[in-house]
Amino acid sequence: MVEYSGYTPVPIMDWSSITGKIATDLQKTIDERQAKREALDKEAESAVSKINEYQSSKAPTFNQFIMDGANNARDFIYEQNKLLKRGEITPSEYSKRVSSLSDSWKRLADNAKTFDADYLEQVKRIESGEASAQEIFQSKINSSIANLKDKKLYINPNDARVYIAQVDPHTNQVNSEADLWDVQTMNAGLNQ
Repeated sequence: MVEYSGYTPVPIMDWSSITGKIATDLQKTIDERQAKREALDKEAESAVSKINEYQSSKAPTFNQFIMDGANNARDFIYEQNKLLKRGEITPSEYSKRVSSLSDSWKRLADNAKTFDADYLEQVKRIESGEASAQEIFQSKINSSIANLKDKKLYINPNDARVYIAQVDPHTNQVNSEADLWDVQTMNAGLNQ
C-alpha cells in the first residue's frame, strides 16, 4: 500500500547510538582538558618546589632578601594560575611564564651560591693590581648590587624573569626599569 501512494519510508534513526557517541566524545574532551589542567598544576607545584629549595647563606639579611623574593615568586605563580583558570591567559602563556620564572630563579640560586666567593676573588685581584679596567668597573656595579638596602627581588610581569630592583624607601615600589639588574647576568662580570 505504501508503494502505491508514493510514500517512501524514512529509515529509523538510532538516537541511542547518536547520543551515546556524543556523550563519549564529550567525556573524552572533558578528560583531555582535566589532564591538561593537572599537568599545568604540576608545573606550578614543581616551580614552587624549586623556589623552596633555597639553601640559606651565612648572612641573615641576604636570607631575608631571598625569602621575601620567594614569597613574591610564589604569589606570582599563584596569580598566573588564577589568570589561567579565569581564561585571561592561554595555557601556552602560562607555561612560558612559569618556565621563565623557574629558570630565572634557578639562575639566582646558582649565582647566590658563588657570588660571595667570586666577589672576594675580584676584590683580591683589584687590590693586587691584576684587575682590568672592566673588572674594576664591574666591581663597582657588584658592590651596589650586594648592598641590599632599599632592594628587593622583583618579578617582571611581562617576561616573568627575576630582577634585583632598587626600590623607593617610602613606597617600596620599583623606581624605574633602569633600576633593575637581571639575576641571570649577576655574576657575568665576576667570571671574566
